Amino acid sequence: MLGVALLISVFISACGGSGSGSSGGSGTPTASCPSVSGLTGAGSTFDNPLFSKMFAPSNYPASKCGVNVNYQSVGSGAGINQLLAHTVDFGATDTPLTAAQQALSTGGTIIHVPVTLGAVAMSYNLTGISGHLNLTPAIIAGIYLGTIKSWDDAAIKAANAGVTLPHETITPVHRSDGSGTTGILPTI
Repeated sequence: MLGVALLISVFISACGGSGSGSSGGSGTPTASCPSVSGLTGAGSTFDNPLFSKMFAPSNYPASKCGVNVNYQSVGSGAGINQLLAHTVDFGATDTPLTAAQQALSTGGTIIHVPVTLGAVAMSYNLTGISGHLNLTPAIIAGIYLGTIKSWDDAAIKAANAGVTLPHETITPVHRSDGSGTTGILPTI
């Protein structure tokens, strides 16, 4: 997730020791807290349940340095826009920034740090079919790229031997906002 490296590095700096810090009598370096007492982030709705637990008042604010983290679950696209506009300290998205988005960064290179892993389920609504259809990665890509346009396409028939498929147009749907989940699917 973009910008989370900043968050991680601040917490490492805030709560980790350093070789140049003063010693607390035992020879063990003591940690100093950064001047930052809070961070603001925005983005992925998928990450929100994890971040809600991680950044809960009983976690980071209760740590030695008392760092508060305010995370707004506004969607990946909005998080990217806010990070590029410097209105948040970090953004979270399911899809790494493109080279064009990176080029818009006026605050230096944006570092991507994977934080969570999830899956996207494909669903369909097709009258007259009981059970499930086998939709291979190539079929799903063909549907979203517009090369497979009807349910009785040869590729779908080959993956579903013995199933009578109707000659109906496939209407792919996806979120219209800047969702990271949308970013994993090709768009027509």
